[in-house]
Amino acid sequence: MTFFDIQGNIVEFEGNKGRIAVPLTELRKVPDMVGVAGGLNKVDAIIGALCGGFVNILVIDNLSSNAILKKIEA
Repeated sequence: MTFFDIQGNIVEFEGNKGRIAVPLTELRKVPDMVGVAGGLNKVDAIIGALCGGFVNILVIDNLSSNAILKKIEA
């Protein structure tokens, strides 16, 4: 797992050194990356994934989509 902030910036920390994962910079190169998430507690993470270009197809619930729209409009 790699962490990123709400602006989509990758957060570097000591724990990244021992992980086994596809780097998020490589995910940006995948033509169709689907993100599936839901729940109001995931809103910031969903926004970060979109802003970072880590997903370009999104499957979410109605409550989350409304919360995202309200947050980005503010």
